[in-house]
Amino acid sequence: MKIYIVLLVFSFLLNASSGKELYEKCASCHGENGDKSAMGSSKKIRGWNAVRLEKVLLGYKNGTYGFCLKNLMLEEVRYLSLEEIKDVSLYISKL
Repeated sequence: MKIYIVLLVFSFLLNASSGKELYEKCASCHGENGDKSAMGSSKKIRGWNAVRLEKVLLGYKNGTYGFCLKNLMLEEVRYLSLEEIKDVSLYISKL
C-alpha cells in the first residue's frame, strides 16, 4: 500500500511538471498566471477548473470551439496528446 501511495504522488508530481513545461508556451499570450487576455480578445483562464480547460482545449483541437482566435489556438494544440492536454489543464487550474 505504501508503494502505491508513493507511486501515485510521484505520478502527480511528474504530471504537474509536464503541465508547467507545456504552459510555458501558453504564458506568452495568457500571462504567467493565466490572468491576461490573450491578444486582448480572449477570456482570462485563471480560475478555470481542469474539466473546463480540457473541454476547451479539446474543442480547439477538433475545431468545435473558438471564435476569433480559433485558428491560432488550433496550431497551438494540434499536436498535443490527450495526456498533455490533461496535464496542462490541471496545471492551469492550480494557478
